[in-house]
Amino acid sequence: MNTEQRKILVESLISDPAKFHQRTQQSHLNATLQERDPFNSETYYTSINPREITAVFMAGEKNTPHERAFDLFLPRDIKSGIYPLNSLNQLIQIALSEFFPHHSFNLAYEGLMDLSVNADKREYSGSFNVKFFDDQHQSFASEGTFSFVMEN
Repeated sequence: MNTEQRKILVESLISDPAKFHQRTQQSHLNATLQERDPFNSETYYTSINPREITAVFMAGEKNTPHERAFDLFLPRDIKSGIYPLNSLNQLIQIALSEFFPHHSFNLAYEGLMDLSVNADKREYSGSFNVKFFDDQHQSFASEGTFSFVMEN
């Protein structure tokens, strides 16, 4: 999927809260964001298609400055390791969506992900340290930890 397709997918998911599950110990994302409040997911959604795994983590009350989402896009066949983002041979992407006062979809332009994969149990966990550009093209950093289990 290209960036625009990912943005449309996330927007369609977010508009349907029934697709999201409550945060659990096994499925969550916590992150710090430079010059922004910390992110602690409240709900999550996962999906898999023939090419990639998508995990979307939501936080905050709708229509407030706290409504945000982190989106992780991983190759379906990924293994444990440390990966740079946006690499052509292992396309891993992280996006941050903020919804107030207007919607913005910020794709991380650089960073690393330390990923642990248990393919038998369909468990993914790890940490990341990334940089985004906001709507005013100002760079800001984020680091966080995550874990999720693919639903059947």
